[in-house]
Amino acid sequence: MMRMRFLLTSSALLLCGILVSVPSTPQGIHSEGLWLIGADAWHDRGYEGQGTVVAIWDTGFLGYEQLLSTELPPPERVVGVAIDVPLTGDPDSGGGTRHGTAIAEVIYDIAPAAALRLLASPADVDPARVEAILLAWHPDVVVISIYGGIACANAEGAYERLLRTLWDRGILVVVAAGNDGESYWNGRFSDVNGDGFHDFRSYDDGMSFAVYAGDVVDLYLHWGDPCSPHPDDYDLLLYDGAGTLIASSQQDPAVDGYVERIHSEGLSTGTYFVRICKAVGAASVELHLRWMNGRRIEYPTTSGSLRRVLPACSPYALTVGAVNVHTLWLETYSSQGPASEGAIKPELVGPDHVWTATTGPAFQRGGAWVGGFDGTSAAAPHVAGAALLLLQAFPALGPDALRDLLMAHAADRGAPGLDPQFGAGIVRLPPPPS
Repeated sequence: MMRMRFLLTSSALLLCGILVSVPSTPQGIHSEGLWLIGADAWHDRGYEGQGTVVAIWDTGFLGYEQLLSTELPPPERVVGVAIDVPLTGDPDSGGGTRHGTAIAEVIYDIAPAAALRLLASPADVDPARVEAILLAWHPDVVVISIYGGIACANAEGAYERLLRTLWDRGILVVVAAGNDGESYWNGRFSDVNGDGFHDFRSYDDGMSFAVYAGDVVDLYLHWGDPCSPHPDDYDLLLYDGAGTLIASSQQDPAVDGYVERIHSEGLSTGTYFVRICKAVGAASVELHLRWMNGRRIEYPTTSGSLRRVLPACSPYALTVGAVNVHTLWLETYSSQGPASEGAIKPELVGPDHVWTATTGPAFQRGGAWVGGFDGTSAAAPHVAGAALLLLQAFPALGPDALRDLLMAHAADRGAPGLDPQFGAGIVRLPPPPS
């Protein structure tokens, strides 16, 4: 079905020697990333993802039915299944979530003829249940924005087995790198004054951050192999701005080993801080602290912020970071590699701050871009859509070859060649076949 288009003015970006015409606002409600990655040239040649299937695994697809046949495919090309929540998402989290809907919109913009499969679930769902549904759909590409926990060092958990199974079945798995670039810290425990608390800076044992009403504060502390017993024990403590202890960490039940977690909702707007304390006699070890998808913390460690975070760190996933579509700058919150064993992650970056019907357009405020569909979750579906166009033209490509082809044609950014900020660069489709 053809969507209504409007004639709009355009601007141009010089992308690594390629002059890219990007409308100042999308035609209809199309992601500006469509033009940036070169998908419009493929559409002009008749490549729109015909014959391909993409599955989106997310927390919910609120409002998707109202967008069918306009911003999403017609109903006959959309199938939805939910596990333990409505397809619209968890009603206890503000009535559902539109996150998956925005992802579906971007994919439809890039590959409008592809068939969509929508799978909604909570993050703690049994991966075996997800695997059965996804494999029954026989997708060519799966897009995942479900957090999978902290990866083991010497073992493969259920979530990791799911990713490997999909990849081994010839399915390209595209995942968001995460938005922890400013909300992650790592370092070795150091107690300068001997009070039992880690000093993030000389005699500063608090890591502060701003909280706004409605924020979900989801803090993780891990060390060593998070899935194996460790002789040393640490705890994470959360305080309000007055220095009152309001929460202490508990071992995360989602893993068998040592991951301490604080999950807090309903906090009032203000400044909060955390402290790390160790058990008496515990050795000084390397620690990892992250506020999952949180705001900027006082002393962030950007490098390695996706390390051990599933699915971003998995070798059985194409991991995507985010650049602002309006500036081509790497988003400061985009999680960076390297991955756990030094592998370069992300492999690619894609555009965010794009316009969807679900999120509205981005705009500038005080010199910064806000709004639109932002984050690495917005970047990943641009890569997935590009993969669907390539698969229509070259259906024999497996996930390894497809990943390599996308990386080979990326527009290099940052340090020349592969780097742990941009990977191979900004996703950019090659010229379409004649």
